Amino acid sequence: MRKYQSHKVVEAGQITDFSFDGNKEGWSIEVDGNEWVKVTTEEYNRIVGASNYTKGGYLVRYSDGYISWSPAQPFEEGYTLLDT
Repeated sequence: MRKYQSHKVVEAGQITDFSFDGNKEGWSIEVDGNEWVKVTTEEYNRIVGASNYTKGGYLVRYSDGYISWSPAQPFEEGYTLLDT
């Protein structure tokens, strides 16, 4: 995932798809149309199970490893891409 900065630096990617990799592997979420990020079932449920979840939002990983989801508009208005 690419790096973005607001008042803190995060890794993030725009969610384009998701899939279940089998009982041992868990879930993967596709970001930016070309990178698959493995997530736990708990993380998947927190992200995709969010009451206002929609594809096109952002998968966000904070420096402590916590993974969450952000709707596209607030993320794009609040963060600047650091690398291309």
